[in-house]
Amino acid sequence: MTLDAQEVLRRLAFIRYLHYQGIEQAKLPQPMCSSAILMWHDAAESLLLLIGEFRGAPSVFEFEKNWDAFTKLPRPINLPVQRGMKRLNQLRKSLKHHGGHPSLESIQTAKQDIHSFLSEATELAFDVWFPPNRGGFGYAA
Repeated sequence: MTLDAQEVLRRLAFIRYLHYQGIEQAKLPQPMCSSAILMWHDAAESLLLLIGEFRGAPSVFEFEKNWDAFTKLPRPINLPVQRGMKRLNQLRKSLKHHGGHPSLESIQTAKQDIHSFLSEATELAFDVWFPPNRGGFGYAA
């Protein structure tokens, strides 16, 4: 399926919604604030899938392998914030598979990492500015 600009923006809007949901969940008391990690991971994973589809990349089912796979495309992309997204993925695995709730400090670090990743990767892949919270998308300057 070829993605047109409208479809890309529609999907980016949903990714932004997941990101915002995570921000709101991070404000909840422990342990409920842990759900922010799941929202942010879903946002990151959704963006990776969108970039892959847009760039014609084969599906990569192991989250952390996307960074290497995207550098081998005909139009390569060097995804940002690899270490931060690795930390986010580890927090998600710990929470989902072992019941390990992250500390408030880990949640705040993940919040910074996901925002950096979404902002930088969106601009690199689509030349579109990813707004911090609310507001529409704009083309990068």
